[in-house]
Amino acid sequence: MTILPRVASIRASKVSRIFFDKFVDMMNNKTNSFIRTRGLRLIAYHAKWDNENKISSIIEQWLSHIEDEKPITARQCIQDVIVNIKTSTIMTSENMTP
Repeated sequence: MTILPRVASIRASKVSRIFFDKFVDMMNNKTNSFIRTRGLRLIAYHAKWDNENKISSIIEQWLSHIEDEKPITARQCIQDVIVNIKTSTIMTSENMTP
């Protein structure tokens, strides 16, 4: 029974690695806020499987959506900041500058 969570984690890690660039494209969609929101949320919730630290390379883009023109997208981004911080290594002391 203990092997199932490990298999799920390996699959999720693979999905995250394969589709990360697609998630970023979704996040940067200029025409549809629903697609932007989905991209932002997918990136946030896949942060725990980001072994290659890809999120750190796009974190400023991701955070810029806190001021998105659509309030729902901005709200989702603000809520998901907590998810990103809890599950990734992007907010380490070496990444933080005063």
